[in-house]
Amino acid sequence: MISEKRKNYLFLLPHQDDEVFFAPLLIDLQRKKNVDIEVLFLTSGGPIRKRESENYLRRICGISSEKVKFLGDLNAWEDGKLHLSFRDLMEELARSYSLEKNITFVSPTLEGGHQDHDTTFFAVRTHLESNTSSSMFYCGSLYRAVSKKWPLFWVLCPPAVNKKVNTIKVDLGFIDRIRILWGIRLFPSQWRSWAGLFLPSLIMICFSRQFIYANGLEVENSEVPNNGKILYSLRKVSTFEEVTNAIKSTR
Repeated sequence: MISEKRKNYLFLLPHQDDEVFFAPLLIDLQRKKNVDIEVLFLTSGGPIRKRESENYLRRICGISSEKVKFLGDLNAWEDGKLHLSFRDLMEELARSYSLEKNITFVSPTLEGGHQDHDTTFFAVRTHLESNTSSSMFYCGSLYRAVSKKWPLFWVLCPPAVNKKVNTIKVDLGFIDRIRILWGIRLFPSQWRSWAGLFLPSLIMICFSRQFIYANGLEVENSEVPNNGKILYSLRKVSTFEEVTNAIKSTR
């Protein structure tokens, strides 16, 4: 489990409703003593999605609205195009989240599921690798492609990591799992997305033995994640090359 010495946890989530996938860890941390949690949303969702996320975090995860910030709305970072605001995101992290504060960062892992998820992973990893600190970085899976040909996906199935990789393993009781799923009704504006995500999420949340979050600094940084199975390329909304080229152009 998480070391008691790490008291400050910063969750960087690209979209309002991504917190559902991190709810097991949020609930687990919220019940610990001497833990401070802050949640940042990195793309603009508008007032309706803002209220939905605040409601879910408060009612399901026990996180008050004072601990939630909507950087994407403040900076007009567009959903689906976070990679185009990579420089601004890095400047915000350097300005507001100094590594001297000994923060444990949490974000989506690199899995090729959504371009904004991958961008967030790169942002946190770059922020930590460019500085010497004792800060930690853990990342969790949201969804990723099954194959290179069909836009089908796995949910909450982290890519295989070396057994030596440091991980957080969260155990949750059945009631907490049902609360996480029941809380999805608090996102009525996203019913189309959850029409496809709900069934696989129900299966994984109800039947996973543990919820695993890997050390983001130890996750393999391959040229193309998930063995080249990039879900957003299959759906023709972006490509991994567009994401990495946009990031490289800001350095």
